[in-house]
Amino acid sequence: MWRLRQRYCRLLHAARIIQGYWRWHNCHTRGFFQGNYQLTACQLRLQLDIFLGSQVCRVTDCIPFPIKN
Repeated sequence: MWRLRQRYCRLLHAARIIQGYWRWHNCHTRGFFQGNYQLTACQLRLQLDIFLGSQVCRVTDCIPFPIKN
């Protein structure tokens, strides 16, 4: 149970860093980032949309658990 809690806290911390990074880019670049994440028991799913003028780039990734350091 302790390991599960530790893993959850690490993922929550990572998600907060990503959210802060998106907010910073939204304010400091000509384009902007938009994204979301989904945390399940066995994976972290990320989706980023990067808008630069009329161009859009979509990045999607799934990170399975356990994450090895």
